[in-house]
Amino acid sequence: MTDTVKTNSLALSQLLDSFVANRGGNAVRVEKDPLAAQLIGSGPLAVALSALIAATGAIVAKETRAQLFAVADDFDLGDVGMVLLDDNEDYRGVYRLLGGTWNKKADLPADAAKAYASAAADAAAAAVEAAEIAEDARTSSSASATAAAKSAVSAQASSTSAAKSSKQARAAAEASGDVRFFDSYALAAASVGSLPANQVVEVIVDETLGGARVRYRKEAGVLVYKYVVQGEGATVPISYFGTVDFSEGVDALLVSDRRQMSVPAGTVEAYAKELDDGDHLVIDLNVYSRLLLAGAAPVLNFYSQPKWVSDVTSITRSNAVNLAETGNTANNNSTDVLAIGTPQTVKRGDLVKIVSDDDIDGGKHNSGSLRVRKGEIAVVGLDSSGSSISLTAKLKDTYTTNVRVFALKDARVDIINGRGDFDDALTQLNAAPIIKLEGLTHCHLSGLTTPRSLAVGVQLVGCYGARISGLEGANHHNDPGNNNFGYGVDIVGCEQTLVSNISGSNLRHLVTTDSYVIAANQTGRNLHRYGKTRGLAVNGFAIIGGSNAGVDTHDEADGVVFSGGTVSNGYAGANSGGAGVQLRGRNVRAEGVIIDGCQTGVALRTIEGGFFQGVVRGARKYPLSFGPGDSSTAQNCEAVVSNSLLEVVDCLTPNVISISCASGKTAKLTIDNTIIKISGDGSQIGQIFEISDAGVELTLIDVTLDLTGATGLNTIYPFGIANDAIKIRGNIKILGGAAVLANLLKVIGASVRTSDIELDVTVIGTNSFNQGSSAFPFGALPTVFTNTKIKGEIRYGSSVRRSRYTTQSPAAGGAIVIGGHLDDNLIIALTPTGDCIGFSGGLTIDKTNVRPGQRITLFNSTDFVVQVTGHAYMTLGPRASVTYLVTDAATPLLFLVSKSGQQGVITQVANYICGSRDNGAQMALISAANTETVTLPAGTTVDIEIDFYQAGTGYFTFAPASGATIRSDGGKLKTGGQYTRCRAKCIGNVGGSAAEWLLTGSLAV
Repeated sequence: MTDTVKTNSLALSQLLDSFVANRGGNAVRVEKDPLAAQLIGSGPLAVALSALIAATGAIVAKETRAQLFAVADDFDLGDVGMVLLDDNEDYRGVYRLLGGTWNKKADLPADAAKAYASAAADAAAAAVEAAEIAEDARTSSSASATAAAKSAVSAQASSTSAAKSSKQARAAAEASGDVRFFDSYALAAASVGSLPANQVVEVIVDETLGGARVRYRKEAGVLVYKYVVQGEGATVPISYFGTVDFSEGVDALLVSDRRQMSVPAGTVEAYAKELDDGDHLVIDLNVYSRLLLAGAAPVLNFYSQPKWVSDVTSITRSNAVNLAETGNTANNNSTDVLAIGTPQTVKRGDLVKIVSDDDIDGGKHNSGSLRVRKGEIAVVGLDSSGSSISLTAKLKDTYTTNVRVFALKDARVDIINGRGDFDDALTQLNAAPIIKLEGLTHCHLSGLTTPRSLAVGVQLVGCYGARISGLEGANHHNDPGNNNFGYGVDIVGCEQTLVSNISGSNLRHLVTTDSYVIAANQTGRNLHRYGKTRGLAVNGFAIIGGSNAGVDTHDEADGVVFSGGTVSNGYAGANSGGAGVQLRGRNVRAEGVIIDGCQTGVALRTIEGGFFQGVVRGARKYPLSFGPGDSSTAQNCEAVVSNSLLEVVDCLTPNVISISCASGKTAKLTIDNTIIKISGDGSQIGQIFEISDAGVELTLIDVTLDLTGATGLNTIYPFGIANDAIKIRGNIKILGGAAVLANLLKVIGASVRTSDIELDVTVIGTNSFNQGSSAFPFGALPTVFTNTKIKGEIRYGSSVRRSRYTTQSPAAGGAIVIGGHLDDNLIIALTPTGDCIGFSGGLTIDKTNVRPGQRITLFNSTDFVVQVTGHAYMTLGPRASVTYLVTDAATPLLFLVSKSGQQGVITQVANYICGSRDNGAQMALISAANTETVTLPAGTTVDIEIDFYQAGTGYFTFAPASGATIRSDGGKLKTGGQYTRCRAKCIGNVGGSAAEWLLTGSLAV
């Protein structure tokens, strides 16, 4: 052969168009594209390329950027491609197709690119050295580089470390080749019978693995998981660890470099695991994974032991602790410093919990030696390796008995999805939660459903910073006799917990707080049972058909807020009043809540800091119930209702708003800018507010009582008072409509109430308090209330009548003060502590603030006798009243309009000179002698009448004063004998000093 050229004499080039190779012992020339297709189809280059595809999510790979750009029209918006070996290293990388062109988004992953380049070099060297190519280039041309890459559609794997692992690389190799695509796992599983053995399957959106893009291969007739092609945060299944057992899977997870696994649809029963410091797990359950309660233990129970425990020898308050980090300006803080018996090493930000055997004030279930005991989580403020721990703030409670502190481990589990269930044979056993977490930090539970459960869906005990979201619970069995309580979420002694976007039906409570009652000196994991729930936020909830309060707190709670939720159709089915929301404890709030169709709307039982803002619609009993909670010791209670609507429809109870108080305590309720609406049949209603106990303080600020939508109302009272020492303040508008309103105030029970009431009332309605036409504009006069002030106006048609009702307790000989000249009607209830009679004891009227046209009513609300002297002379017996009309603008005079009630009985045992003050009096004349005289005055007013009754055996003789005349039948001037009656009436007085008296009745000569 002539002109032979040896290969080592050929010119060097960085690029090539063809190879010189060996084929069947003959030298051949191979084009680069068929060779590339063959190289990426098998061998080390194929494995490296699969790893690179898995790491980038590419569906097309080209040597140069120009080649990638040339095929842009063949791909869709958002597809990912790679440039592997462009001469310009800046062009090598991962591209995404946007706006019709490829845009570089990242460099190639270093390890994968290096492996690919090394494998490509090895393959090229083997070809040049005449390694036999497995397939003919012409046949291989159908498997071009582009086609091979696109057939291995993949996206970003969950982590670079997974791509580097040998298992993942082998799985990628096993799942390469011809691929069948399915939109969901369900469709792929349904078609598995028609697929050939070893068929590679790719699920675009795998619902069993959180929507990830996943590769499977058919092996032994079933789909076997290989790897996640695309899906940020996607998990590996239990089988990744060589097991399908849940327990073994978790154990393997704890020692692997992966902390996240998926659990297929199957059944999990009674699994408990202690987590150590630094354990962080993510368990992704299939939405159909059955969490089966098959015994008296939780289905999933993760817990931690204290990291260390030490006695606390003292707690010192310091106001000068510098907690500023290095480089920041020093700042003094008021914190608590713990002196501990055993030195410990702590770091800033560590979590510790202080516990003691002291009782929690307000604990509900305390009984004997089992008590709700104090405890709280605190944050370490300064690094320390000694015998003291500085906290970031002051402790909230006071600790004295067997005080200890322990460190919480950094142990966490996140649980995604799962479906709770129970074995029907367990209905008579003590039930356990589906999921129970104890002493863990920053856990996250999401997507759990419990379509039926014996008791609690999720219970957290002594956890910190937990989050629960997307929970759905229904049909939770409620049998207190068997310790089965149908809670959705039970928060026990936890702090800083967030619950969001949850729903349920037919539960005792969708969310509640609770506390353990425990014996003293607990150890180990039971230390997590100390303390109350603090810092709980429930945002976004919906429950229908609950057998008790939809959301609830127990008396030990402190710092809880429910917001943005709805509670519908609650019923009284679990030893309850069927409240939509029940708030107990301290600093507990419900805001933006709608309660619709429950037996009771909101039950406020808070010790302090209670607050409700929302809408109660269609309550059948009480839209609002306020009073003490269920604490084992009596507590004060305090709450505010603001900017709310409280509606009752077809009321089943005699009162609408129920207010009570523990004996010897106070109950303070403020209702602000709120409408209380009565709709439908109101025939059962007797009073709107019923205040049953002493110690209640009710404040009303811009409250409207709307009765316009009620039908069938009988005579009703806005306020029913059933005890003494009740205080009411504020202003209320009553829209009466067709309602027949009786007294503004009604006494329930005893005849006299020593209440402290000041109300500003506006009444609008044609049937309100007799249209304001009586002497008592707020209905029949509330005759038994002391220390009471009521003012306001009544509107009927175009008329407006302003009135004021007050109580005064003048001493004998004192003055009745008339105030409020703007009032059309002024009612003064007199509550003296003894008789106010005679020259020195009678009462005068201060007319300084009266005006012509006013009506002034005096009412004696006691059992004593009151005499009014001066121009307004009158004697009032017990529960008697008199009404005057003010006349004469220059010199106000009181003109007698009416008098009602019994006469005042005044006992006389000696000579007596009558006066105008005795008008309306009944004189009981008691004497054994026959020498006493009753003198009738000359300077009195016409129409004065005085009744006399001879109570003793001796008679009295009537005598006229100088200028006066007495006329009687036959000139008789003596009383007629024991037990006889007579009357003296002034029938004329010419000149004002010559009174003419008519003496009638039983008389003697």
